[in-house]
Amino acid sequence: MVGDDAPISNPTPLSVLAEHTGLFLCFGGMPAKNTQVNAGGISRHRAAGLLKRGPRAGRPLLLVSPLRDDLAAELDAEWLAPVPGTDTALMLALCHVLIEEGRYDADFCHRHCAGFDTFARHVLGHDGTAAKTPRWAEPICGIPAARIAELARELTEHRTMVSLSWSLQRAHRGEQPLWAGVALACLLGQIGLPGGGFGHGYGATGGTGAGTLPYKLPTLDQGTNPVDDFIPVARIADLLLHPGEEFDYDGGRHTYPDIRLVHWAGGNPFHHHQDLGRLRRAFARPDTVVVHEPHWTATARHADIVAARHHHPGTRRHRRRQTGHRAHRHAPRHRSRRRGPRRLPHPQRPGQRTRHRPRLHPGPRHERLAGTPL
Repeated sequence: MVGDDAPISNPTPLSVLAEHTGLFLCFGGMPAKNTQVNAGGISRHRAAGLLKRGPRAGRPLLLVSPLRDDLAAELDAEWLAPVPGTDTALMLALCHVLIEEGRYDADFCHRHCAGFDTFARHVLGHDGTAAKTPRWAEPICGIPAARIAELARELTEHRTMVSLSWSLQRAHRGEQPLWAGVALACLLGQIGLPGGGFGHGYGATGGTGAGTLPYKLPTLDQGTNPVDDFIPVARIADLLLHPGEEFDYDGGRHTYPDIRLVHWAGGNPFHHHQDLGRLRRAFARPDTVVVHEPHWTATARHADIVAARHHHPGTRRHRRRQTGHRAHRHAPRHRSRRRGPRRLPHPQRPGQRTRHRPRLHPGPRHERLAGTPL
């Protein structure tokens, strides 16, 4: 939809936003607590400081989220609290004002976008559907129509960044707010300009918006995976519940295999899957579920076997991951005096079965549990 995944995986750095963005429209928020961690570790915590620099000098900052604490209170953002799951209706209404009043960048839309005419017909209601006016959106999202129209005009008066959180996608029909957010940014015509356009995942991790290194880090050759079967990660429940069924993905036709053993190494699908009740029923179907995880996550609680590796808080490796490599260089050496294996804070030990998920075998009991509504 946007050419490649670069705008998604590597959005505009926060340092550029702090310098150039005039209006920051934040759908889903940017919780500072999430920026304390990052996949693979983090050395310098810069996100909170960059966020505080952004709205200086009277720059407007708008939070669109049902939760006020999705953006730090000291940033003094205007808070628009829509009904959960109605961000798309709000975005379409903003687009309607831009198109109806001729405030969109027509040159950008026709030179750099495909499908604008079809999108405009839908937004204006020329395709047999209702026109996506602010009055149409008000009873859906709960934002007054007058404020929606006013906000649409404000977006064209500044260098605007449309920020879309990961949480918007993790719901039923979660792809729609992301598509609508990109469409809104296209109408504004500021994609590619410093501090403008759209960004995906700001505030999700400490690495999102941190920029990239000008060089690649050394790695080991991982070789070639002899197994070429795959599924989109969001379809893990479909995979486990519907073995043998076909599905379409990226222009190809694939078949779900019959999975009897799951070995989940890292990650926590029970944190970000769209339907947790359905995912729980799916995890009850395999004969055995092994979770490789040092933390007692929701996914670990649904495992037959938890394979955990722990580091004592006093060890050098643990301290390096917590404080970053620069702080670690000058940290005094310390070895734990604990002898023997470290106990988990939960009665289960690594390698033992959990009490939360009994081993399930094919048969009436398995079928009854797997089909029970949750």
